[in-house]
Amino acid sequence: LGDTNFGPSEDPRLEPLGYVDVWTYVKDDDEGYTFNVEKNELAKITAADGGFSGRFDRFLLKSEAWRPKTVTIVGKTQSPEGPLARYLSDHYGLAAVLQLRPSA
Repeated sequence: LGDTNFGPSEDPRLEPLGYVDVWTYVKDDDEGYTFNVEKNELAKITAADGGFSGRFDRFLLKSEAWRPKTVTIVGKTQSPEGPLARYLSDHYGLAAVLQLRPSA
């Protein structure tokens, strides 16, 4: 299991090696942007040339015993107060729940 940062031009194509992209396994029809220049002020500030939104952060799983059950984007709210009332990061985080596969 791993948390990665792949841009659109760096698609790792790890499925042939037995890895599962947890987001696409659970939410195949959802974009899942973890870097969103339209909604996250820090992403907009740190993006080069205005940037673009995308799903940079991924969980990859390679396991015979476990399968992805849920995955959600976390950290999509701003800190509420102060001069740095912003998002905690320019990327949103991911939280995944795995489920043990029934034994054969």
